[in-house]
Amino acid sequence: MTRDNVNIDISISLLLHFVPEHEYIQQLVTNVTQINETIDANIMERVRALARQVKVKEAYSLRGQQHAAGLLEYLNLNLNNKGIRVKRCIIKNVKLDHDVAKNMQDKTIYQFSNTLERKKFAFE
Repeated sequence: MTRDNVNIDISISLLLHFVPEHEYIQQLVTNVTQINETIDANIMERVRALARQVKVKEAYSLRGQQHAAGLLEYLNLNLNNKGIRVKRCIIKNVKLDHDVAKNMQDKTIYQFSNTLERKKFAFE
């Protein structure tokens, strides 16, 4: 959900490193689902916070390096003590609801056409 309550899908890719000597990892080796739950909970919390920071018209700006670096830092801060290190984080895709994205596209096309018409009028 964005700051203005529009649903948004954010896809990310992570490259993880598990420290085999860490006691938490050794305990969880037999319970992989618990490792996944731990990682997923931290990811979901931060991604929701990222989405809540922007309005729908700024949603596509989440794909930048700045937000991925912040996500990487946050995840390492929360997962390092569990023997999990995030080596790389990429925000692959930001997707808005189809109707919202179409309305934004139509508005942009209209604004561009309007600007073009004004420039033509000024030139003549």
